Amino acid sequence: MPCRPRRWRCSPLGTCLRSSGCAPTGRRPGAWRWCARARRPACRWPGSNPSGHRPRALRERSCAKARSGRCCPARRRCPPRRSTPRPERGWRVCAEASRLVGPNPRGPLRACSLAVNDCLNRVIGRAGSLTSIVVGLSGGADSLALALVSIDAAARAGIPVVTVTVDHGLRAGSDEEARRVADLACSLGARGIVETVRVGRTGGGGPEASAREARRAALRGVALCEGAPVLLGHTMDDQAETVLLRLARGSGPSSLRAIAPVSRDGDGVTWLRPLLGLRRGDTAGACEQAGLVPVEDPTNAIDGPWRAADGTPLRRCALRHLAIPALASALGVDPVPALARTAELCARDDDALSEWARELTRSARGDEARQAPDPAGEGGFALGVRELAGAPRAVRTRALREAASAAGVGSLSRANVDAVDALVVAWRGQGPIDLPGGSARRVGRGATARIVFTAGHAPIQ
Repeated sequence: MPCRPRRWRCSPLGTCLRSSGCAPTGRRPGAWRWCARARRPACRWPGSNPSGHRPRALRERSCAKARSGRCCPARRRCPPRRSTPRPERGWRVCAEASRLVGPNPRGPLRACSLAVNDCLNRVIGRAGSLTSIVVGLSGGADSLALALVSIDAAARAGIPVVTVTVDHGLRAGSDEEARRVADLACSLGARGIVETVRVGRTGGGGPEASAREARRAALRGVALCEGAPVLLGHTMDDQAETVLLRLARGSGPSSLRAIAPVSRDGDGVTWLRPLLGLRRGDTAGACEQAGLVPVEDPTNAIDGPWRAADGTPLRRCALRHLAIPALASALGVDPVPALARTAELCARDDDALSEWARELTRSARGDEARQAPDPAGEGGFALGVRELAGAPRAVRTRALREAASAAGVGSLSRANVDAVDALVVAWRGQGPIDLPGGSARRVGRGATARIVFTAGHAPIQ
């Protein structure tokens, strides 16, 4: 029940007391009247005083009643809205990163902070809670801005942060540089870790691929020990470079989706990339606002110490410094947002085609007769030819790749997929098809014909 309205009058000092000496005006309940002492109107409700004066005694009484849970005519105060979950009891927001970011950041720092807060809120909404987070920190502008706003957001939510700096050992002084970056992370409020790895300059994918795999292995190990997701500082510019690299290889939608904002590997580690919607200029501006000086990696320069096998600059460096500026000059527009949009559209198409392919696989395996061992006594993963032949090629080839993976025959190249697809739509008595980890062959005739994937060596006919 709401409290009964009370009449108040104001003293010369501004302290409101219950009216005892002044008589009501006699006009209507709660009507305005003048107090002879204060020479100002006394009011029925605290919020209706046109002079803007809020009585101190009423404030004290209202706060006491609000704390006790009793109703009160005073305005109730709502708890402040938080962009991150409420910290645990006893946690103090004392990280240096929170001081640098501030309570209300502006410009690029605000954009980075909002992106990371939104990412962490989504993760906490799915997982319920986080024990810690791992941030990949190389010392560059992208990872440094990510670490800064991540430490700030996590400190406000009561979540510890672990930064991992990987020393590849490929240039002199890299170990000292990694230690300085880890010390900077500790000064910001995180626990800095340096992981030393050894990578070769040669390999199937070149030095870039070897270093990337070594970094991922180091980050994965820390994430598994901490039981935490990994935050990486990829930006929209990295997304555009990846799309161009895969376009040059003639990739399809599943590859042109490029860098995913959220991914989960086979070990159960979640990889988060909250800055994919921002540019490198945003991360550099955030570091400048906070007064942080990023580390300049010489391997990212066009004339850096790392070169491709043919002596030319590394492919990603060439795209960054030569191809994308040339595209911008030739087209008259910045191609980076358009390339990032292409990756987003390809991701949607790839998800739809993959779901269609899974439905086709379930349909092609639906007949229990087809799951019986074939006449030669060889088991395997079988798909019905009739269902496969009636599906579009884009969906059929995805189903064949999925079946090959389920059978354990390995990843199929384009030539492998074309050869297996010919068993479905261009059957002329071909024998088994050799695959990287097994074989595929067509057995049966007519409506019972099926494609069987078998791990191991192809059977001798």
